[in-house]
Amino acid sequence: MYRLIYSELSNVIGQQLALKIELLAYCLCKVSSSSLQYLSMADIRDILCSSSNTAIHENFQDNAIRYLSTECPICAESFPRSRMETMYLCSHMCCLSCAKDYYRMTVQEIRDSHALKKLACFQEELEISDDVKLNFFQYLGSKLNQWFTDERLVLDKYQENLFIATRDSQVKKCGNPRCPSFFNLTNNNDRIARAQCPHCRFEQCQQCCRKWFNEHNGITCEAYAEWLTENDPDDPEVQLTKYLNTAGMICPNDKCQAIFE
Repeated sequence: MYRLIYSELSNVIGQQLALKIELLAYCLCKVSSSSLQYLSMADIRDILCSSSNTAIHENFQDNAIRYLSTECPICAESFPRSRMETMYLCSHMCCLSCAKDYYRMTVQEIRDSHALKKLACFQEELEISDDVKLNFFQYLGSKLNQWFTDERLVLDKYQENLFIATRDSQVKKCGNPRCPSFFNLTNNNDRIARAQCPHCRFEQCQQCCRKWFNEHNGITCEAYAEWLTENDPDDPEVQLTKYLNTAGMICPNDKCQAIFE
C-alpha cells in the first residue's frame, strides 16, 4: 500500500519533493480510511508546502497526520483539517457538517442579548466584547451565507433573531405569528404588563411577548409559559386534550393506550 501511494503521489506532485512525498505516503498509511474519503489534492499540496524543500521540519510527520485526520468532538468522526471549522473567538473546532447543524439549530434560539453568547462557540458560551463584535458578526454572517445558500429560512431567521437580540429594549416584536411587525413601547419599565400591537391589535406581555391573559398577573413569564401550554383557550390542541381528559377513554390494549371518544 505504501509503495502504491508513493507512486501515485509522485506522478501527480512530481519528484522535486521526494522525501516529503515518502513521509506523506507513510502518514497516509496510518490515518483512517474515513478521513481519506474527504481528502483533496489541495490538502496534499498544503501539507507538502508546509516546510521548505531543503529542510524537512522535524515534526513534519506529526503535523501531517494532524492535518490529515482531526477528530470532531461532536460526531467523533475524523476529517482532514480543511474540513474542520474553527470558532472565531476561540480554538475549538468541529467538522463542517456539525458546525452547520449547530448553527441551524442555534439561530432559532437567539431571542435576547445573553443568548448571543451561544453563537460564539458550540462548546461554551463566550462573551462577545464590543471591540470584536463588529468583526465577529461580519465573519459569522459570511459563514452562514456560505453554508446556507440553499436554506433561505435559516438566513432569514438569523437576521430576524439577531435584530431582536440586539434591539433597544423599548422595541418589541408582535407576538401574533401572523403579524411581522415591531413596535415601540411607550413605558417599558421591566414590569409584567399588557401591551398591544398598534398594527394588528394583538395583546401580549410587554416582557415575553406571549399572548396576554389576566392569569399572567402576579406570575413570572416562565411560569406563564407553562400555564399557556396547558390552558390556552385559543389553542385547539389544548382544548382537544382537555376534552379527551374528561370525555375520552383509554384503549385497554397495553400496547396501544390511545385515547378516543
